[in-house]
Amino acid sequence: MAVTLFAPDEFDALHTGVGYLVPNMEIKIVKDDGQLAGYDEEGEALIRGPNTFKGYYRNPEASRDSLEGGWLKTGDIVMMDKTGLLKIVDRKKELIKVKGFQVSPSEIEGVLLENEHVIDCAVIRVIRDGQEHPQAFVVPGDDKVTVTAIKEFLEARLAAYKQPTGDIIFVDAIPKSPSGKILRRMLQQSASKGIAHL
Repeated sequence: MAVTLFAPDEFDALHTGVGYLVPNMEIKIVKDDGQLAGYDEEGEALIRGPNTFKGYYRNPEASRDSLEGGWLKTGDIVMMDKTGLLKIVDRKKELIKVKGFQVSPSEIEGVLLENEHVIDCAVIRVIRDGQEHPQAFVVPGDDKVTVTAIKEFLEARLAAYKQPTGDIIFVDAIPKSPSGKILRRMLQQSASKGIAHL
């Protein structure tokens, strides 16, 4: 289902956008309070068009959860700039779509924490040329932790599509809420600014 695209003469230098809405599709961005988002404001993307599915086969409950007055609730948290470029900021459901596979950030995090040289970590999704990739933030426990060492550790334990192809970034700490929940939105913001390896 095509929703956005880049024309041959269009280019996003920062690689943060997923394209511009195709002519036969409609989108509305709804904030947490139910109001429509303005330019550069975050909200969930609801889409409508001739190629939007009509519902789940023999599953009316799932259809009601996913459709709202003919609009498909994507679960993507997005923003649109004044040029019409759509940017995916986050996902209500944290699964990352990699080459058609669903990748769980917590699974990658669990494997990373098996490494005795890793104190803490977090995995988020990033967009590279319109494709989703896992990106790992790692708090190293000592100088034995290198990007190469982390890659080799993960390659021996996870399928190829679960590898952090977005990047592996070393940080001093993982931002968390008072209850210990990883603040992935803060990591998304850091990733969009192009954090370098420490």
